[in-house]
Amino acid sequence: MEQSERLNWIDELNQKGTLRDPEAIDWLENCLDDADHKVREAACRTIVEEVVGSERKDLRLRALESLQPFPQSRLDGPSKGQVDLHTHDSFSEDAHPTPAALVLRAYEEGLAVLGVVSHNQRYEDDEAERAASLLGLELFRGTELSVSVPLKNGHSESIHLIQLYLEEPDPERMHELFQGYVLQYQRELRFLGCDLQQALQEPWRALALLREKSYDRQTSVV
Repeated sequence: MEQSERLNWIDELNQKGTLRDPEAIDWLENCLDDADHKVREAACRTIVEEVVGSERKDLRLRALESLQPFPQSRLDGPSKGQVDLHTHDSFSEDAHPTPAALVLRAYEEGLAVLGVVSHNQRYEDDEAERAASLLGLELFRGTELSVSVPLKNGHSESIHLIQLYLEEPDPERMHELFQGYVLQYQRELRFLGCDLQQALQEPWRALALLREKSYDRQTSVV
């Protein structure tokens, strides 16, 4: 098969999106040893971006490593030196990129630090961490906690808290942290009619009310 034919076939596979077909994946894996560097790079990127499934983790990481030397676009990328601590990969229910693809994209955008989180559960997979290590990118794993708090007006407020695993999270410590915010804003909460003792027992609710009223003030028409 000529170079152009191999590249066209790789492009077709890439355009299909998520790849699970064993024969197509095996063919792409064989391209990792292709003598033509353009074919190798195209195959590597397609594997990293489109080959899905936890059982293919090592293949994605091998393909990512085979992309070396890595592009230097991070030196002048649009997000040079910035931090993004709220991203999701294909192990979350609402995101597409594989962990390796997410990290590669962050690297090429120029990000210095990346946080990968799961919804309401502990992020356990190590693929993103291993990919970040290959690229020299600092990465944190974590959880996005989502809580719906009912309000007096019949509506509800959704709170999203990004929790990063610097160490094993302690639920009691998190409760104390929110209590600290209640104390910090106790004057504002009292003005809103909150009972401080009740707010300390249920800090999530008190802070949700504070957020709602703050939003109302910022969006009110003068």
